[in-house]
Amino acid sequence: MYIRHLVSLIFAAMAILTTMGGERTSHSRANFGNPTASRVIANTIDPVGNTFMVSNEGSLVELSPDIAYNSMRDEYLAVWYNDRPGNDDIRAQRIAPGGGLLGGPFYISAAGDGIDRRYPRLAYNVKSDQYLVVWEHQEVSAGYSIHGRRVSGDGQVMDADDLIIRGAGINLYTPSKPAVAYAYSSDKYLVVWEETWHPLPINTSIVGQVVLGTGALEGNLITISQDPGGYFRTNPDLAYNLGRNEYLVAWEQFDPDANPQLTDLYIRRVTGDGLALYPVTTKIAFYTVSSTGPAVAALPIQPDGQYLVVFEQHYSPDDWDILGVVISPDGAPLTYVDIASTGADEKKPSVSACMRRGQYLVAWKQKPSPSFLLSNVAGRLVDAAGGLAGEPVYITGMVADRPQLATGRLGDFMTVYDDTPLTPDSGIYGHLFGNRSYLPWLGK
Repeated sequence: MYIRHLVSLIFAAMAILTTMGGERTSHSRANFGNPTASRVIANTIDPVGNTFMVSNEGSLVELSPDIAYNSMRDEYLAVWYNDRPGNDDIRAQRIAPGGGLLGGPFYISAAGDGIDRRYPRLAYNVKSDQYLVVWEHQEVSAGYSIHGRRVSGDGQVMDADDLIIRGAGINLYTPSKPAVAYAYSSDKYLVVWEETWHPLPINTSIVGQVVLGTGALEGNLITISQDPGGYFRTNPDLAYNLGRNEYLVAWEQFDPDANPQLTDLYIRRVTGDGLALYPVTTKIAFYTVSSTGPAVAALPIQPDGQYLVVFEQHYSPDDWDILGVVISPDGAPLTYVDIASTGADEKKPSVSACMRRGQYLVAWKQKPSPSFLLSNVAGRLVDAAGGLAGEPVYITGMVADRPQLATGRLGDFMTVYDDTPLTPDSGIYGHLFGNRSYLPWLGK
């Protein structure tokens, strides 16, 4: 506790020194047609209570968590993968609204079979009180595939065998980096991923698949954005907009014709039934430096809802920033937001929306400088119009990385991340962001 408190003081001091220099407001962005500038609003959010351990077993290296909120039971489910040589597996833990653990960790997919299961993502289905957990599946003999399993609201794995969402391509294609969201009106999931085809010309496209609540696949693969060759599309994310029964899918896209060669961000809307809509793509970030790591949230405000896409920008060789863009319900970029653009090194953004507050929370990994050994998790509120709520707030971390967010019933936000606080191996930790000044009850 002493070490963690000392680290917290170090980060607080570094944050003050960094902020004193002021945020940059003149990023090297192209002309977006005079987009609305971001503004600061008088509303804040604070860390509530203490950081809690979700799972840290000394024999395991636990990485890359994700989290979803169960509105039927007022609890969360966190998932992650255990990094074992040649045998990575997917594990999960139920979490109470205040951060207490409900039962112990359990395996979703695991076996001593030399198969690696990595990068899990999940979505909650309120109509069936179940989650769909998907991941990247790698077999030495068959290559990569996309697998999943359903988990009931009370933490029971519902499928005896993995759901094969995209079969292994052996030497033909490689699917990887899946993401998933649930469409309430259609009562279906959409799983998206990047897929690289190896016959020349090599190309990497964004594709998807509709999955029913029964675990069955519906229809054929959906081509969301096709790479003609050399314009690689990678790292997709998506969110569901209840107001229009649509998803917004965002991804990185490499531009080999730029000088210097850059990565930009694109989006496309897909209906809740899996129909990719026009326009085929909309470019939302084309700066003079690369924009990467998109994360998407939808805010179902009346009448048609909207989105926020956040991303990291490689502003200089030793400085990354977090930016965002508010997207209209019909997919047009409206407001560009400098969320975190100090002298610190800010990466790995995530975002979650809260209808109750009419706001988003953006969280990211932050290091006072690239050479600084320690890192923590920072967060900041953004309103529906792109206004910023005060300054970023920080939660303690030692080597915190890959934060993910989910919104709870009271307008709180739960974050989970991997960290290496006191031991050589990485574990999964959590913290609550809330609008309350008291320590919550950690029970159910």
